[in-house]
Amino acid sequence: MRAAALLRRPVLAFAVALLLALLAALAQGLTYYRDRTPVDPVLAAVGQTVEIGGTRQTVRSFTVATTLPNSDPAEPPVHGPDGSLLVLVVWVQQVVDPSVVLAEHSCDTRLVAEDGTRWHEDGDFSYALARPEALSCGDSKSFPLVLGRERAIGSSYVIPARYAEQISWQLSFDSGQHVLQVRRSE
Repeated sequence: MRAAALLRRPVLAFAVALLLALLAALAQGLTYYRDRTPVDPVLAAVGQTVEIGGTRQTVRSFTVATTLPNSDPAEPPVHGPDGSLLVLVVWVQQVVDPSVVLAEHSCDTRLVAEDGTRWHEDGDFSYALARPEALSCGDSKSFPLVLGRERAIGSSYVIPARYAEQISWQLSFDSGQHVLQVRRSE
């Protein structure tokens, strides 16, 4: 019998449709699981250069202080709220793999404490601090990505002072498939 003749039988057609639906659901479930499975971060120290996800990353400084220099030298230093510390991480990114789609390259940065507490960048302090002008590793009109060109980037945070000794900085990109983690050096 031909395939077309077999599919005219209702039970067989239903079985084929069911099998295709199950395969589609399985593929979708595997993709969902893959995208949400945490990856082990690549560990680095301040000053160390690491190649990850088609980029070269170097954390130049990881500063934790009650005050940090103001972007306007005529203004006083920037202070955080009482009981808090300001954190400034400055890093250099260089896209080295020509297969990286520059217009789609983006990242997420955060601080992570040993107990799992996380902080994302604090926009209130980002513009007040003396830091590199680029706020993100993604492509933009103001700071376009160019293959092979280094770009300094700064990320700032406000954290409770009690976490000062237990924080790490994480940089993730490609939907979290690549994660760099840098522990603050004393």
